[in-house]
Amino acid sequence: MRPTDSDKTTQRRTDRAGISLASGRGTLTRSGRAGRHLSVLPTWEPIPVRIEAHDPLSQAGAVAQLGRHNAIELIDNQAKRPGTVLVLITDSLHETALVRLRRLVRTDGVRLVLVVDEVRDEHHVPLIACGIDAVLRRGEATEGKLLRTVLATARGEGDPAADLRGLQATRVGVATYSGAPRPVLTTREVEVLGLFAEGMSTLDVAAGLGCSERTVKNVLKAVTARLGLRNRVQAVSFALRQGYI
Repeated sequence: MRPTDSDKTTQRRTDRAGISLASGRGTLTRSGRAGRHLSVLPTWEPIPVRIEAHDPLSQAGAVAQLGRHNAIELIDNQAKRPGTVLVLITDSLHETALVRLRRLVRTDGVRLVLVVDEVRDEHHVPLIACGIDAVLRRGEATEGKLLRTVLATARGEGDPAADLRGLQATRVGVATYSGAPRPVLTTREVEVLGLFAEGMSTLDVAAGLGCSERTVKNVLKAVTARLGLRNRVQAVSFALRQGYI
C-alpha cells in the first residue's frame, strides 16, 4: 500500500533550528548526526511550554525564540497539561521566589527551566531541593541553547547540578580573563567544545567528528592546559563567553 500525502507529511517534520522529528519512531535526530536518536514526544503531540517572565520584553523574546519551532506548543500560563515545561525568567532569587519555585514543581507538577541573571553559591542547594530541571544564565540563553534545554527537560534529562557548576565556572573564568587578550581556539577545538556544549559525551563527540575518543580527550586537554582551566565545564563556559560557540 503506497503512503498518502498525509502520511508523508506526518512522517517527517523539520523545525527551523535544524532539528528533525521522526514521528513514526517518536524520536528526535539532530540533522547531520546520522544514527543518533533522542527520545521525545511524538510530533503529533508537541511539548507544551509555558513562559513566565518578570518583564514584558523578556516574555516577548522567549515567546519569539521558542514559538517558531514545531516541537513546541506554547500554552497559556493558567493552563495545566501533563508534561508541561515551564520556562521561568527572572532577574534575581530570594526566599519568596524559592518558595514559588517549590510550589510550581511540587503542586503544579511542571518541569521547570530557570533562566536567571545571577545565581549565588548559597542558592545552589535550595534550587536543587526545589526540584527544578535546568538553569540557564539569561545572558547565555540563545535560541538554540534554550530550545535544546527545553527538549532535554521534556525528556527528563535535565541536570541542574551540572548547570550550576557551569555557572560557577563562568564566574571563575570572568575573573581569570578580565582585561586579557582573547585567546585563539583552533577550528577543531571549537568543534569539540561546541558538541560538548550540546551535552554530548566524549564518545558521541568522537563519533560526530569521525575521530577517536583519545583525539577528543587530547583536544580538551590542550585547551584546558593552554588557558589554565580545570575541566571541560570551564572550557565550554569559556568558549560560550568568548563567542566561539
